[in-house]
Amino acid sequence: MNIVTLTLNPAFDIHCLGDNFEIKKESFFDITSKDAGGKGINVSRALSAFGIKSTAFIVVGSNNKDEYLSQLKDSNISIIDYCVNGSIRENITLHHNSNEETRISFRGFTISNSDQNAINQKIISLCNDNTILTITGSLPVGYSKDCLINLLISLRESGTKIIIDSKSFVIDDIIKIHPYLIKPNMDELATYTNTAISTKNEALEQLLKLKGISDYVLLSLGSMGAVLMANDNIYLCDAEEITPISTIGAGDSMIAGFISQINSNPEDKLKYAVAFGTAACLTKGTTPPSKIDINKLL
Repeated sequence: MNIVTLTLNPAFDIHCLGDNFEIKKESFFDITSKDAGGKGINVSRALSAFGIKSTAFIVVGSNNKDEYLSQLKDSNISIIDYCVNGSIRENITLHHNSNEETRISFRGFTISNSDQNAINQKIISLCNDNTILTITGSLPVGYSKDCLINLLISLRESGTKIIIDSKSFVIDDIIKIHPYLIKPNMDELATYTNTAISTKNEALEQLLKLKGISDYVLLSLGSMGAVLMANDNIYLCDAEEITPISTIGAGDSMIAGFISQINSNPEDKLKYAVAFGTAACLTKGTTPPSKIDINKLL
């Protein structure tokens, strides 16, 4: 199986620690970590940790691509990058006042029409009728969503299995693409169905409204586990109770777990997705889940 993960809008995730943060006043913080982030990268990292190869295609900005790519040298994943003018965006999270956080997100590079055409051609060249292609995270400024939708429809019709986990796509977009898998959380499900959701039972009721828009719908319930809708069947899996270290990349790891069982039955797809996602919460930051933790949770 040829697995390709797309990270079209990567970011540096910068975490800072300080005693206090107040608007219109000077605040002092220490940088505690600066990681090369991206949902597609996280999927590839999790797959690699479990011994599964993939190709990570990343769009990078010329101003700071060297620092970004250098952080990925030891990640043991195959990387293909496409460079555009500008900078990779930065997300700064300020940790202050005990458990309070303030997040500041900077806009990154802008995609030109010529760059998008070249990126799309590269995506086409990486895919065949035995490919799983993940579209995760946001789209960069300037990147035409309609053009990408047409590309994904064409790839799907040629046999590529499309996996989508991106807030850039609304429900009408997903209906057009008809992907192999979508992975909403409860908030995203509420947006898709235009209904307030506060309980697991309400989530299950609304999940049925998505029947037929993709081959599989993997609904993440956080610490409550996950639900998988496959054709006329609904599968539920509880998550093991743990003390999480970090939830960064947990959803991306769920996708990796699902992919790891692409040729298995729906029960195994769901079980591995939950195990991967839970194991990701036992590591710091963008560190992928360990195979040892995954196997224990299975």
